Amino acid sequence: MSEVVTRDCPTAETLAAFIDGNATDEERGNVQRHLETCRECMSVVRETAAFEREELSARGVEEGESVVPMRRTPAWWMAVAAGVGIAVVGGYAIRQVRPSDPLRELYAAAAKVEYRPVEGRVHGMEFRPMAPVERSGSPSEQSPAALKLRGAAGELLEKAGTAGDASSMHAVGVARLVTGDEWEAVQQIEAAIAKDQSNAAFWNDLAVARLRQAGSRRDRQALELALTAAGRALEIQPRLAEAAFNRALALEALGRQDDAEVAYRDYLKIDASSEWSGEVRDRLSRMLRQSAVIPLISRISESMV
Repeated sequence: MSEVVTRDCPTAETLAAFIDGNATDEERGNVQRHLETCRECMSVVRETAAFEREELSARGVEEGESVVPMRRTPAWWMAVAAGVGIAVVGGYAIRQVRPSDPLRELYAAAAKVEYRPVEGRVHGMEFRPMAPVERSGSPSEQSPAALKLRGAAGELLEKAGTAGDASSMHAVGVARLVTGDEWEAVQQIEAAIAKDQSNAAFWNDLAVARLRQAGSRRDRQALELALTAAGRALEIQPRLAEAAFNRALALEALGRQDDAEVAYRDYLKIDASSEWSGEVRDRLSRMLRQSAVIPLISRISESMV
């Protein structure tokens, strides 16, 4: 069973130019935005990087050494694509629908809700804005789209709940997270990490669950654990936008304003044009306004003494 992805998936040639650094500014921006939400194309890019490292190693090229870029033939690209369940036909990516991907339907449902279910950024989920504070607990949470999201989470739990592999445990954790059971989410995702400690997505989503645990009380222990998890994800994958976002959230919630400002700016070096970057700019602007107001209030208070 296959599904033609023509809505916005870049062609193999565009991905090749992106990886080789030969894409135009417009192409590069389009691909970066697309990779935030398309796990399959991201897999192609990651596999390509892995293949290239293997080929360079086989050629005896040391890391950091300048080399002439390899010429990737159409057959080479098709081999990489096939390795992650994608075929390239007529210039389009054809995604092999994988029933074994337990998060696919959940992500599709999450993309249709008015507001995202958690403040942090879950790996692979499309951007949805945060609910305004005054809307918390409002009837909007009972919208058809929100109910469908919970239904998708329920189906995932039914299908993957008893599986013992790392991917299924992680998926169950994400399902628990988006339905408000962050404590069980932490247990499931930590169990997945115990089986695969090098998976950046797992560490990232553990950070999201810890941020949720901290809640409005801003529990420092949970926030420190969130910061650690996001940091681990970035150690594994330094340009993982989700982890950079969550790290900045944790620093801000901990009251480390200077560090948070740096972290938000670091995020914008990874992603400067998506809807997530718009939220980052809003958060950064708010922080800067607050940092300007606090000294003013302090000076006024001192003058009144």
